[in-house]
Amino acid sequence: MRNTRIGNFMGLPAITLPTGQPACGIMLMGRAGGDRALLVTAAEAEAALAA
Repeated sequence: MRNTRIGNFMGLPAITLPTGQPACGIMLMGRAGGDRALLVTAAEAEAALAA
């Protein structure tokens, strides 16, 4: 939870993608109000990681 404190404090959207390893993920953080762009980026990253 330490790593997300600055984003939480600033009201930034974030999403974590699974890596397939236990207790491990990749977190992406976007601009305030940029939820839609972050979700699009996350979907693209997830597709790239699955390939």
